[in-house]
Amino acid sequence: MPVSPVSGGSRPAPRPAPAGERRASPVLKEGAEGAAVAELQRLLRARGHAPGPVDGIFGPKTRSALEAFQRGNGLLTDGICGAQSWGVLRGGALPAPEPGPAARVSGDLPRSGNAFIDRVAPGAVEGARRHGIPASVSIAQAILESGWGRSSLAQNANNLFGMKGTGPAGSHSVRTREYVNGRYVWVTAAFKKFRSQAEAIAEHAKTLGTSPYYERARAVARDPRAFARALTGVYATAPDYGQVLIRLMD
Repeated sequence: MPVSPVSGGSRPAPRPAPAGERRASPVLKEGAEGAAVAELQRLLRARGHAPGPVDGIFGPKTRSALEAFQRGNGLLTDGICGAQSWGVLRGGALPAPEPGPAARVSGDLPRSGNAFIDRVAPGAVEGARRHGIPASVSIAQAILESGWGRSSLAQNANNLFGMKGTGPAGSHSVRTREYVNGRYVWVTAAFKKFRSQAEAIAEHAKTLGTSPYYERARAVARDPRAFARALTGVYATAPDYGQVLIRLMD
């Protein structure tokens, strides 16, 4: 929760961090204070956003500016500055995922050079063949929902797509942000647990290909952008969900 202002005066300016500490990438959210927050505020200003004064205090204005930056760069819009947001703020591009065992891509499917994309692409292409779900949308959803495979759900439940409920291996409860009545709120929800990420990819394609919830999206499946837009408010509550997927697809 945000820290209450100190009564009777202003807060002291944050102590500058030693040079060796300035490139650290701590996870920052509303209520955080210190030199890393000041760096975040400076970087947001440099990219045309308005985080408020560069005072090292992560308040509502800084959160709002960070969310605007995340939306504009195809990142998960959660108002939390983690490794991906730091990477884009500092370097201007999405950080490459950590090295991992990339699945063999069979047939004529080319490799992208990105280990995470190459790992999920075969299942996404198979989902397109079986259920008509655009592979580019499936890959973008995997990137967005799992944070390039680094999310708690991906690592502890093999759930790359934020699918709720009980899966073949049970369920895994986590706190998540939902867009309700015009604002984001934190809730705790049960998400499906899978025996493998390949199993999650297959279940995702089958769900989008057969559930009546996605009938409107399937009607425009020949247009991946239209399909992505049709998932807004259905697959996820975020009002910009489809546009974020399209930016990732691009």
